[in-house]
Amino acid sequence: MKIKLISGKKRWHKDIEKLPPFLNIEFTFKTECLKDYSKKLESEVSSLSLLKKLKPCAQIAITAGSRGISHYPEILKEIGNILKEKGFSPFIVPAMGSHGGGTYRGRLEILKENGITEKRCGMKIRGGKNYTPLGKTSSGTEVFIDKEALKADAIIVVNRIKAHTDFESTHESGICKMLVVGLGGPPGAEGIHRLGIKGLKKELAPAAKKIISSGKLFAGIGIIENPKCEISEIKALEGNKIITEEKKLLEFSKKQFPPFPVNNLDLLVVKEMGKEISGTGMDTHIIGRKTIRFENDFENPKVTRIAALDLTRESKGNCAGLGLADIITSRFFRKIDFDSFYFNTLTATFIERAKIPYIADSDKEAISVGIKSAWVENPIKAKIAIIKDTLHIDKIALSKEAYLSIKERKDIKRLGNFYELQFDRKGNLINSI
Repeated sequence: MKIKLISGKKRWHKDIEKLPPFLNIEFTFKTECLKDYSKKLESEVSSLSLLKKLKPCAQIAITAGSRGISHYPEILKEIGNILKEKGFSPFIVPAMGSHGGGTYRGRLEILKENGITEKRCGMKIRGGKNYTPLGKTSSGTEVFIDKEALKADAIIVVNRIKAHTDFESTHESGICKMLVVGLGGPPGAEGIHRLGIKGLKKELAPAAKKIISSGKLFAGIGIIENPKCEISEIKALEGNKIITEEKKLLEFSKKQFPPFPVNNLDLLVVKEMGKEISGTGMDTHIIGRKTIRFENDFENPKVTRIAALDLTRESKGNCAGLGLADIITSRFFRKIDFDSFYFNTLTATFIERAKIPYIADSDKEAISVGIKSAWVENPIKAKIAIIKDTLHIDKIALSKEAYLSIKERKDIKRLGNFYELQFDRKGNLINSI
């Protein structure tokens, strides 16, 4: 579903002619990185005890989700090759809840955008169509599993382990969530989200335990990335240890990510938001907002206005998290697929995030509106940060006042001199980071 945008010259709006000068900085932080992730992956997969319990030619389902994980296709291919060398028959199962519009074709499109195809990974892609109920948790949450995965002799759940954008708990984004929401597909996602944050916090681990105890052989491959999108750890988890071991890996993952370096901003400009960047398009920990009813936002950073200039191609029009922004551009709006956007948002139940922000005709207007509405006495002194997206914060463009507020920090490096923002004839930003 597309909604036509009728736009024209806004007689009541005039762009700010003199914007603050900007300076590019490098945000440096300590990171851990595996020198040879392939070697570590082979060692971890080969150590799984379930491989010793399976007969030759056993069918093994390997999950593939919607997130843009570093070296994702290569990791899946290598897992498949290791299993083939040991005499097994692996295949890939699309594992995502309401992403891809909740359709089989949509799920395949998302995998393709992430480089996950049968040809590249060397395995068939099966499943992602039908889901079988496995019963309910003690609290009444119904649990589902992909029908093709259930037919397999074993299931290896592959996912990145990281902080969730909506809640804090012992289990957030990781193996348990992939079990419940990914392998559970749309009905599994709807079931776990039905009670909002409360359900996610309290029901994720019990629902995962329900799936693991179904009699199927399970294992997990947890991937941890650093802020530079490099792999810092890969860990194989035995089925009976997924619940307990994932907690430790989540703690390790959280230590990898530093908070945004500027605590107070009048305007944060995000050049792109997208589903492969974050489930909410923009990482809530970076922008400081959750926008969930009765849930407090993060203490820092405190950002008065957020302008999201564009939506990534990989999002396929799903702009879940749109309501986190205050301002978007008309080119962003024209890319929205309201069917997939609304389906994803309603499944998550956080419909506050479906509200449409102010729509600017250009980047320049978006920035001007952001400054005008941020209660700044003098636009030249506005504290502004521009980032590529919330996944890449190692390079940031800061307005002069924003830079002066953090210039004494030891973890930032000045890159070049101050410069003026430049825009093309349509008013779209052509320099900056």
